[in-house]
Parts: sequence; C-alpha cells; structure tokens
Amino acid sequence: MKNIVYLSHSDYQTVMNSCSENIGTSKLIETIKIIRASNLNDPPPSLRATKFTVEMYSDALSKGENPDPQNHHNPEVFEIRVFNPIKAITVNMGNGDIVMDLNEMSLKFIEGLGKGENIQSIAKLIELYNLIKNWEDSL
Repeated sequence: MKNIVYLSHSDYQTVMNSCSENIGTSKLIETIKIIRASNLNDPPPSLRATKFTVEMYSDALSKGENPDPQNHHNPEVFEIRVFNPIKAITVNMGNGDIVMDLNEMSLKFIEGLGKGENIQSIAKLIELYNLIKNWEDSL
C-alpha cells in the first residue's frame, strides 16, 4: 500500500486547485511547500516524493482523470487525503446534553463521577472515547 499524507480541508482544497491548473515551476514549488508544511504526518514526506506526487496529481487532474497513486509506477508517490478530526462529541447523561471536545472529555467523565453520575454510564463513555481516539490514531 502506498503512503498517505493527510491535510486539513482548506490545505487540501488549495493543493487540488493548484494541481487542477496548468502547473508551472512557481506553482509547483508553492504546492510542494504547502504539502510539506501543513501535512498532519510526522515526519513530513520527502521533498522528492512530494514533487513526484504533485506532478502525478497535476497530470491526472489536467486530463480530467482521477489521480491514482496506488497504481503509479513510482513507489514514492503518495495519496493525499483530507483529515477530518472529531473535535467534539455530544453526550446525554440523563441531565441534558453535554458537548465537549475530546481533549477535555476524560476530565468531564471524572467530574461526572463526582456529581453522582452512574459509574456504568461513565465506563461506557470512556469506552466510546477510547474507540474514537483509537480510530483517529489509526488513520
């Protein structure tokens, strides 16, 4: 399987728009910089791999085709995808909806215990939290 690089939605749109145009040298360099600077991977892809990928996407999109990095002859070419992280979750614990971001979710569960929430309910919510975090980490 080829490598995958994740970008935010806005960076993905910028890259795809650049690749859809007749890409010149300055646009190529700008697009490479965007991918390498804003990718959500650690470490970022190599300069060489990014150049090959931008050229492959640009070539396919300028012909009206879908880019297909999986079947490209160059093994350095990677797939570019949008990463849509889960920012918040709404949970009804019986006393109304609680909206919280995932970073503060564990703390809210512990606070819920202190407020007399059912320990089984809290355990299920922690299980849901772990499921969501594991799913995000697997992308």
